[in-house]
Amino acid sequence: MQRPIRRALSCALSLAGLRGPGRPERGCPLYRLDLEVLGAQRYGRDFVDWLLRNKNQLEILFRLADEGGVVLLPGKGFGTPHPSARVSLANLNEQDYARLGRIIRTIMQEYADEYQRAQAGGS
Repeated sequence: MQRPIRRALSCALSLAGLRGPGRPERGCPLYRLDLEVLGAQRYGRDFVDWLLRNKNQLEILFRLADEGGVVLLPGKGFGTPHPSARVSLANLNEQDYARLGRIIRTIMQEYADEYQRAQAGGS
């Protein structure tokens, strides 16, 4: 059972252009997708600091639901503003995880582009 779960996680993260742990925690089919950590890996800590100051942390979840048809729960609990989500790795097929990864990559790239424009404009 662990092999398909690890494959789903690997697929979503690689298509998102992100690196993450190679496996979920001890056989758990839930994975906390922490965009603060993963965003810092890809775009740098300054970008993440900007993201935390300038974006509603639930916006990413709403966009994933709207654009990808995938509803994810907040990663650090309800009412805790944090750019993370809990992803079930046991109930979608691999193509769904691939789509999720591509959507995450698009959203994060849009935010990174906005961050670059803000930096160029002196904000």
